[in-house]
Amino acid sequence: MTSAVERYNCSGRFTKPTGHLFALANPDVAQPQDSQRMRVGGAELLVRELKQRGKSTFKLQLTRPCFRATYPPTTGNVQWLGEVTRVALCGKRLLKKMKSSNLSKAGTLAARLGKLMLVNPRGLREVSGVALWLSGEYVDPEIDVLPIPVVTLDELVASAQGTLSLNVLAFPQERFSITLQEAMGLAVLMALCGAKRAFEFGTHRGVSTSQLARNVPDDGGMVTLDLPREDKKRQFTVDDAAEIEVAAYPNKGDLIPDALRKKVTFLAQDSARFDPKPYAGSMDFVFVDGAHTPEYVRNDSEKAWEMLRPEGIVAWHDCRPQSPDVVRYLRACPFPVRRIHGTTLAFAVKPKT
Repeated sequence: MTSAVERYNCSGRFTKPTGHLFALANPDVAQPQDSQRMRVGGAELLVRELKQRGKSTFKLQLTRPCFRATYPPTTGNVQWLGEVTRVALCGKRLLKKMKSSNLSKAGTLAARLGKLMLVNPRGLREVSGVALWLSGEYVDPEIDVLPIPVVTLDELVASAQGTLSLNVLAFPQERFSITLQEAMGLAVLMALCGAKRAFEFGTHRGVSTSQLARNVPDDGGMVTLDLPREDKKRQFTVDDAAEIEVAAYPNKGDLIPDALRKKVTFLAQDSARFDPKPYAGSMDFVFVDGAHTPEYVRNDSEKAWEMLRPEGIVAWHDCRPQSPDVVRYLRACPFPVRRIHGTTLAFAVKPKT
């Protein structure tokens, strides 16, 4: 599974002292078309392949300034350092251009809001509402999800280099459950890792459980874990009212279709007391959607990683500012986390050992 950059075996890095952007490429693998748009970290690049003196040269043109543009160089197949045209922008000039660009955008936005106020007040209410909601997503830099790399579903499907067969169950939207777009995201991730065995932290009503069960084959299966009905005691403290409401729901898994229940094994246990050793290295896919406190997010994530086989995938729900402890953990954890655009899903692939 690779990003748009890695599919062409290219990578880059932005170095603060000089402010220059470089790239690595393997001529045997990297064959971008003329004017191929790529992303390196947060920077969008226009890549042109030039044939000169019998070897390829990649000309990189910075088309969307980004002061913090970092991306880990690829390894393995990187054997050749191509002649790269240096981006003639030092850090100070780049930062200045960013400030200028932001001021320009702010001015344009203010002018459009003024025009909307005069010609379409209803449109102004709509735009202002969206702007207020979006601005709330980025006010606190500690829970800003933008530092986590993002990938689209289209890019994930393209990384499979073939057609994916997906199964998506469409439920009416339930509180505390995945959306239809997120159900599609889970199906894509499971198809990419060829999931036959899956594990889930947090059953609730079984919407995501059903999605996972629908995408494991008949000779596979899944395990879902949630608190016992008769004993809601937790090892770690949970104070959030929504978390308490989810834990207190009496009919765990009541939305799972009967036809899928034969694939599902239910574990009634506090995940903090759950022992992952019997499942170590055996799971193809693990979905973490239990309690969203710092202790439980860490506990569930580390146990998920232990249960994964090499090249298996762990996915998290609610990677969003409204779940700050999830975001903090994903930004700080050692796993190679990426977000799926248009969802609150994040995921990581366990490297080969």
